[in-house]
Amino acid sequence: DELAELSVSFNRLISEINNLINQKHKLLLDVSHELKSPLARMLFLVEMLPKSSQSDELKEEISFLNDMISNLLLVDKLEMPYSTLDLKKTSIETLFEKTIHFFNQNQQNKINFINDSKSPVCLIDLTKMIVCIKNIIQNSFKYADTKKGMEVRVRCLSGSCEIHIRDFGPGIDEQNKEKIFDPFFRSSKLESVAGFGLGLSISKKIIISHKGTLTVVPNMKPGANFILTLPWEEESNDK
Repeated sequence: DELAELSVSFNRLISEINNLINQKHKLLLDVSHELKSPLARMLFLVEMLPKSSQSDELKEEISFLNDMISNLLLVDKLEMPYSTLDLKKTSIETLFEKTIHFFNQNQQNKINFINDSKSPVCLIDLTKMIVCIKNIIQNSFKYADTKKGMEVRVRCLSGSCEIHIRDFGPGIDEQNKEKIFDPFFRSSKLESVAGFGLGLSISKKIIISHKGTLTVVPNMKPGANFILTLPWEEESNDK
């Protein structure tokens, strides 16, 4: 009898927790909709203004707020149990071709893509992996932008594909190499740069959901090297 009562209590508690999680998720969706609607109208109005440095700054601020809301929503979705992935066979070249379009021409010219393997194909959720790669590259431009730009190198080993994203900036302190993947972590050295410390945390959750890993070699003298490892399939023509 006592065991049965305990079982009933546990089931009731699990049900209440699930309800709270669903309510929190619904609240975030509702709040994001209420915030994104005026942001879209603001962006439209700014586009109507005569072009000036102020209008450009306003567009950047609106874009920043929009990205922040999207990142907060994505963090919540990735923390939900059994997060669903739309997995399809995709070549690494296709992944980077689609990711590169999110950067301006000057930034694209600074990204040196090197493929050391023949047409590696991975089973990935393309949309989420674009977000993952974009966040890491955006971070490099934000905190470690140099004339040398950055290097993206693909190396495929037995059963896994490594994507190295290296910048040539000031590097990362050894004691912070794990903390940088924590949500909202900001190094004291970077307080002057706008941001919320969500990008790398989201990237790591996306990689883990793909049964992969994301690590960093903190100080390459100069720069830092982010290493993404994914399962891969050899000799496939599917994209």
